[in-house]
Amino acid sequence: MTERERQRRAEQSRRDRQASYTIAEWCDRRRLSLAMFYKLDQQNLAPRSYYVGRKRCISDEADAEWLAAREAETERTAA
Repeated sequence: MTERERQRRAEQSRRDRQASYTIAEWCDRRRLSLAMFYKLDQQNLAPRSYYVGRKRCISDEADAEWLAAREAETERTAA
């Protein structure tokens, strides 16, 4: 592995362990569009969020809870 690959992997690992994300960062991480996020938000299916000034953020814990809820929902509907 080259030094550049090591640096790229370290940077990706750091980004994956952020304490919180802006809405745009979270959408990038989950590969969702902003429109889909706001659609989920209107349906009360978006992850919990909080404001820092005018910026809306999602904590890593809220992301994990959201993902677990979506997986549980999928299991219920598949059964």
